[in-house]
Amino acid sequence: MKQILLLMVLLMPLCSALAAPTNSPWDGSVDQVMSYLRENAKDPDSLKCNAWSKVVSTDSGGYLVGCTVRAKNSFGGYDAFYAVFLMNADGKVITMERHDLSMNPVHEGQ
Repeated sequence: MKQILLLMVLLMPLCSALAAPTNSPWDGSVDQVMSYLRENAKDPDSLKCNAWSKVVSTDSGGYLVGCTVRAKNSFGGYDAFYAVFLMNADGKVITMERHDLSMNPVHEGQ
């Protein structure tokens, strides 16, 4: 019995990594995107994301989601932009497109 429980505990992170992306009920974030950003940021501790869009399915079986990203750049200054992420059917981020903040639907008309 202990072996089965141990196996389940060890496999849980793998299952969540392959899960379809969804918005967090607390802050709207998407785990797969946050992991991607932390892995690719110059200074992961400076990373702040907000104004998340809803995750939507694409015709090809993938997913799209957007958010505002603010983080330190190579020069130590802060950079802010709106990012759109394309994920495959397993929720792995395939591409990230950077846009100026006017692309964020939350900022439209402001």
